[in-house]
Amino acid sequence: MSIYRVLVVEDAAFYVTIYKKILNPAHFELMTISRGSVFIEKVRSFKPDIILMDVHLPDANGVDLCGELKSFKELSSVPVIMVTSEEDVEVLKNAYRAGAVDYIKKPFNAIEMLIRMENVLKLSSQTQELVRIKQDTTVSEMGRAIAHNFNQPLTTLLGSAEMIKMLKVQKHLDEEVIELMDMVTESAEKISILVQKVEKLKEYRVKDYLHDIKIIDLDQE
Repeated sequence: MSIYRVLVVEDAAFYVTIYKKILNPAHFELMTISRGSVFIEKVRSFKPDIILMDVHLPDANGVDLCGELKSFKELSSVPVIMVTSEEDVEVLKNAYRAGAVDYIKKPFNAIEMLIRMENVLKLSSQTQELVRIKQDTTVSEMGRAIAHNFNQPLTTLLGSAEMIKMLKVQKHLDEEVIELMDMVTESAEKISILVQKVEKLKEYRVKDYLHDIKIIDLDQE
């Protein structure tokens, strides 16, 4: 069974104790913070699967923190459940607008809490799978499109190189020209191999390129 990382943003010691009792270590790895100032930093380092966010913190507003989280593309997929005693409908509306997926009212019931979390985690898992499928499909379609557009000019290039090879046997050609044409042929053949790899690209992995940039590894087995 999967162990989910849960980040709890809560300043009341009473509720932190309740969270620790409800979230069984066999199923959940728990981190608690009480200040909004360290929130983004902890999300980056802890990489939670779900966040339980109090609305009112000593140094921040939970709705604002949720909105800040969603402004970072690499963090925006982490689901946030607001946990609050707030009765104001506008506050709850703003929480949803900021990107929260659900809310739980204090004082909360342990079973309700776990059911809400389970539903959100299932939805998050399904969403990630759909994103992965879409990404794989996009890469595959892109590979076929690249191969289709490269194949015709590449075939012409290879055919022309072969004709020049035949001519160099029949006629005396400058050695430098012959050497350059051999290089052209060799490069064209390498491009042809790469196009074939791109055309078959379905499962793929990425590798580091420059700084934070990654590229698809075409040399994978």
